[in-house]
Amino acid sequence: MANAAPLVGCAVVGLVVAGPVGAVVGGVLGAVVGNNVGRKQVMDSLGVTGIRLPREGVMVINGTTFFTVEVSHATRGTTKVLRRYSEFYNLQRRARVRYPFPPKLWSDCSGHRLEQRRAGLEAWLSYVSLRFSHYGVPNALQNEMNSFLFHNAQTVQPAHFVQPDAAAGYVAPAAAAPMAPPASQHPAPVPPVPQVPPVPQVPPVPPVQQQVLLSISVPDGVVAGQAVAVKLPDGRELTITVPPGAAKEIQVVYDPSSAQLSLAGQQPAPAPQDPAGTPEIFAIQVPMGIVPGQELQVVVPDGRQLNITLPHGKQPGDELRVRVDAGRLVLA
Repeated sequence: MANAAPLVGCAVVGLVVAGPVGAVVGGVLGAVVGNNVGRKQVMDSLGVTGIRLPREGVMVINGTTFFTVEVSHATRGTTKVLRRYSEFYNLQRRARVRYPFPPKLWSDCSGHRLEQRRAGLEAWLSYVSLRFSHYGVPNALQNEMNSFLFHNAQTVQPAHFVQPDAAAGYVAPAAAAPMAPPASQHPAPVPPVPQVPPVPQVPPVPPVQQQVLLSISVPDGVVAGQAVAVKLPDGRELTITVPPGAAKEIQVVYDPSSAQLSLAGQQPAPAPQDPAGTPEIFAIQVPMGIVPGQELQVVVPDGRQLNITLPHGKQPGDELRVRVDAGRLVLA
């Protein structure tokens, strides 16, 4: 009944303006408008339940590196397809989803760098696919997402298990019909069924936290050996020292398990320990009048006065986390 209002309204207007012919034309227009009233665009679910880029699926074909993408789908089962980094990159530019994506490298991508790229692509594609499966795929991306995941894909056949008796060629004999006991005898009591002990609960394995590759720009005026502040995806800030010969942009790796930053291609240095025990971390507020690169004096808990250089990216009023290490102050 709600769609009849545009039909009647347009017919009346057409009758007043152009007579009977106008009424007919207005009625047709009203019917078209009424059919479109209340219509809401619904985005289809992608239907993906899991994404994997296995390490053993990375291969080089004619000098080009391919990643094997294993897709678990709610109705299609599990499929796999080969994709290049450039195909991931083009899809990321079209999807416009805010999630860390492995950047392009201007040097050889192999070894540790290739493993970081594989892990980053796996995390990004898992997030995008599960997001579009939950909220639906935008109409403009439906063809591209389905083509990326399923074009030229191969179905992964499930493993076939054979029952032990059938594998050994054993055929169970037909069961004979039970004999009725004599009327003078009572049936033997049925022994109690033994209780099966409960299966012990296995504690769940904690998920493995993957490293995140970040690309940061070195501020103007910062030279090698100075510290710069890096803002992490979760909102926290850590500092890292600019290496010698660094360009305007450097690649760093954030390890969530140790909460440390390291230069891409290098192992993170172990956290320094105070000889007397675990160093105490405390926070100080940057006083007014101090600029990045300038030293400020801090009174530590044991009463000593130690100096520390204010890193770039910090300004008066900001909080600075520091600790005492071997008689000097360092950033925590």
